[in-house]
Amino acid sequence: MAASARIGYFYQDMTALPANQTVWQVMQKATTLDADRTRQIMGAFGLDAKFYDRLVGDLSGGEQVKLQLLSILVSASNLLLLDEPTNYLDLPALQALADYLVGYPGTVLFVAHDQTFRQQVATRTVQLTDQQLIDPRQTAQGVPASDLPRLRFEYDRLMLDPTADTTQLRELREKIVAAQRENG
Repeated sequence: MAASARIGYFYQDMTALPANQTVWQVMQKATTLDADRTRQIMGAFGLDAKFYDRLVGDLSGGEQVKLQLLSILVSASNLLLLDEPTNYLDLPALQALADYLVGYPGTVLFVAHDQTFRQQVATRTVQLTDQQLIDPRQTAQGVPASDLPRLRFEYDRLMLDPTADTTQLRELREKIVAAQRENG
């Protein structure tokens, strides 16, 4: 991972929030945005001014999920890892999340079973099946996954190795070309 990566990780554990702080205190600590922009985003998610002075511990579970998610979205992160961010969100908050992520300037990796949300937000979808990461765009239906990604990875790794054997590189390149022909 790049040294410049600043990870924001959302997971569904409301105990991570400080129950004795107010909603606004949590957001002030988390945000890198100005107060007006932070309030706009909070409002879009349904946490408007009436929530600012409430203690986190007094929020419902759904409100806590929103707050935890918001605190990550407005942080200095440039890589968001979101584990089921759509759970417990009402429809307006769900749409606000989709809109926010579509415009997010960093990288977002998320797991979501909500197909509509995935279609709105994802630019690429992969599946984890039998402990294997599968890219459906590179796998024909009913046909085993290609060795092409692995071959390309090995080729790229060898290209960076100053001691790499050119014969190995040539052989890998031939295998890549053959795999490309095979996969059409």
